[in-house]
Amino acid sequence: MTVCETADRVRNVLFDFDMTLVDSSEGVAAGLQGLSEVFSLRKPSKEEIRKTIGLPMPEAMKALWGDCRSEWLRHYREKLSFVERSSLKMLPGAASLLEILKEMHVSCAVVSNRGSLKELVEEFGLTSFFRTVLVLNDGLPPKPDPASLVLAMERLKAKRDDTIYIGDSTIDVEASRRAGIPCFAVTTGATPGKDLRTAGAFAVFASCLDIARLFRLRKAEGTCERDGT
Repeated sequence: MTVCETADRVRNVLFDFDMTLVDSSEGVAAGLQGLSEVFSLRKPSKEEIRKTIGLPMPEAMKALWGDCRSEWLRHYREKLSFVERSSLKMLPGAASLLEILKEMHVSCAVVSNRGSLKELVEEFGLTSFFRTVLVLNDGLPPKPDPASLVLAMERLKAKRDDTIYIGDSTIDVEASRRAGIPCFAVTTGATPGKDLRTAGAFAVFASCLDIARLFRLRKAEGTCERDGT
């Protein structure tokens, strides 16, 4: 099946959050570099930190410092999370994609490896776009375990043949594969397109802007319009 044929069948879209919809690279880097100063840890580069985005924070710390201590997590969440949040911004085309999917009555959900996300979704004015938001604090295992994707599909009453997942990492691609749905991968994160393809992405786009253009094209041609809407 081609990308356009797949787009024509889409009635449900699951999204990753960080580096797919929102650029969190500067904020996370500032927060983790600040943490390294407080606890006299090796100061990781922004590129090192960027490669950990998408991992649960304990796993990101282990990747950077070989350990994750409770006092590090507590200090980050209580003292440094505001640094991260102050630097977040929507990625190119993310808002456009959400708008066109809403126009087409496509149901959307967020599936993230963050511990919590509700406040950020509200701050960005995105609440109305998502029927459900799933995070680790919901008691779900982190991606690439597909449990969160499967639960999101259950909540949307979605089928595998009318659902896609949009993410930026090989973790997202693997989770999508294990859930049995195509992954439309974007290269706005730290993972090159060739690595996303090798991991099994159904299609690779530069950003959500290109996916938005695809759906606008399909809608204009009439093939993505939904019966009765």
